[in-house]
Amino acid sequence: MPPIPGTEPKSIVDNTLKQLNSQASEANFRTSQAGFRVAIRSLSLEQLKATDKLVRDAINTTPDYRSQKLLDALLVDLLMEATMRPKA
Repeated sequence: MPPIPGTEPKSIVDNTLKQLNSQASEANFRTSQAGFRVAIRSLSLEQLKATDKLVRDAINTTPDYRSQKLLDALLVDLLMEATMRPKA
């Protein structure tokens, strides 16, 4: 089980990026993404939207390539999670 980066949108995004930057390896990249995926499962649709905005903001302010690649993948994960949710 990957480490869970948080329970609120801001902590999830911030801690996922911290995890990514803690060590430059492919395994760490995948662990960061896996932790993010697990964390967003428990978010409400409103929190998913807030997380999406935070990820998009991070994309606009993050200069390094590895972080950009992860953030792009996180946007896809958010879209997939929102799509898989049953419509209320």
